[in-house]
Amino acid sequence: MSDTGTDITSETGITVDTRPTVNVAVDRYSLPSTYQYPGRQVVPSTSVLIGQEAGLEQDFFKPTIGPTPVGQDKFLLYTGPRLVNERGVITNRGSYDPDEAYGVLASLSKAERLTLQSELYSRGLYGGSRPSASGFDSQDIGAMQQYLLLANRFGVTADSLRSPALTYLRSEYPVVEKSGGARVRVSSKEDISEVLRGESLRLLGRAMTPAEVRQAVSYVQQTQAQRQVAGQDVPALSTLGEMAVGEGRETEMQVQGAARAAAVLERLLGR
Repeated sequence: MSDTGTDITSETGITVDTRPTVNVAVDRYSLPSTYQYPGRQVVPSTSVLIGQEAGLEQDFFKPTIGPTPVGQDKFLLYTGPRLVNERGVITNRGSYDPDEAYGVLASLSKAERLTLQSELYSRGLYGGSRPSASGFDSQDIGAMQQYLLLANRFGVTADSLRSPALTYLRSEYPVVEKSGGARVRVSSKEDISEVLRGESLRLLGRAMTPAEVRQAVSYVQQTQAQRQVAGQDVPALSTLGEMAVGEGRETEMQVQGAARAAAVLERLLGR
C-alpha cells in the first residue's frame, strides 16, 4: 500500500482515508471491543479517518430502514467506537477521559454551564450536593465526570447543550423529585418576549426572528425552572433575556458592539 494512501468510497457512501500511517490509540476509558454501541445516525458524507482498519470500520455502518422524509438527508446508523456529534458527524476522537471534565466545563459559555449543571443536578448526578457558585468545585467536576462516562456509553459527544449526550441523559435519568413538592414558577411568554425585543435591538441591532424568539423563550423558562429545582437563585428576567439573546450569537454581538463604539466616536468628533 502506498504511504500517501488513497481515498475510497464504499457502498455506504462513506469516504474512507486509507493512509496507513494513522494509528488510533486505545483510550484509557474505551469500552471493551465486545461492547455493542447503539446505532447513531450519521450523514453519508461523513469522512472517517481509519488507518489500516478500513475493512473493519466499514462493518460499523448499517443503512437505515424505511423512506427518508422529504428535505432531510439520508442517514446511516453507525455502531463504531468513535463519538458522534449533534450534526451526525463522526468525530476523530474516542471516549472521554473523566479528567477532561474541567476542560469541557471551561469550554462552555457561562449560560451553557449554568443550564447544564442545573440539568445534571435535577437528574441526580450531584448526589447529595448542589452546583457551586463558581461552577468548578469538586461536586461540579464529579457530576460532569459521570456525564462524560454516560456519553462514552452511548458513543456521542457532550461538549455543548446541543450535544446528543443531553438527550440520552434525559432518557436515562428522570428528574429527581425534591422533598416538599414545591412548584416552580416561570415568566410568561409575553413578558419574556418583551424583554427579548429590547435586548435584541440593543445587543444585535435587529429584531429576532419568530423562530429565534421561540427558542429564546424556551431557554429562559427552562433556566428558571431548572435553577429553582436545583435550589439556586434565579437571575433577573433582564439578565436571562440578555443571556438568551447572546447564546450562540457572540460574533454578531461583537460586530454590533464595534458599530456602537464607532457611532459614539463619530458623535464625539462632531462628524
